[in-house]
Amino acid sequence: MAKPALRLEARRLRIEERLSLNKLQERIGVAKSTLSLWCHDIPLTSEELKGLRQPRTLIPREPESALHKLRPARGMSRSQKGNIGEAAIILRLAMHGYTVVRSLFEGSKGDVMVEDRSRHKLIRLQVKWARQESVGRPVIKITSLTKSRTRQQKRKRYSAADIDFIVGYDYFADIAYVFSMVELADHKQSVSTTPQAAERWDKLLAPTAGLEPAKSSGS
Repeated sequence: MAKPALRLEARRLRIEERLSLNKLQERIGVAKSTLSLWCHDIPLTSEELKGLRQPRTLIPREPESALHKLRPARGMSRSQKGNIGEAAIILRLAMHGYTVVRSLFEGSKGDVMVEDRSRHKLIRLQVKWARQESVGRPVIKITSLTKSRTRQQKRKRYSAADIDFIVGYDYFADIAYVFSMVELADHKQSVSTTPQAAERWDKLLAPTAGLEPAKSSGS
């Protein structure tokens, strides 16, 4: 039986972003037959259905930032985007007074780690580039590309055993969205950014934040 939280999320996306069943399936990973039952009383209009068959222009949900005006993201490599996203998050963490520990070793979990000295814990953050869809708010993938035994690439969902927070960076608007893995428990592949998650660095201080003991500094 499907979880109530997934049904609520599907209905929210249908009402707020007017997504088709295909798009809803992409976002939350539920079969279209189930989504059709959940949203049968929220039909799309004939104009909206017609528009699904036509190209749509990007609709920014937030004003363009000075950073994006200076250097648009178009043409940037994946590596460049990753570096910019991590730098933006590290800057924010430092400004909020967190002790940042960069993840320097291959295979380590999380892009950035924050030391919570009061509780002697490390809080692990995965930084993701928020992608602007043709409609709706920017979307953050909560999966990573991995190689199987046959060396084929496949997507694997991040686990709460590996990281504590996913932080999506919207470069266009220069806004960071903070989601705990607890909040993402019912999401399969991606999550839409929400105003409620914008710059919510206070979440890192929640009692459940940070699962790994922090290593001693030796001083």
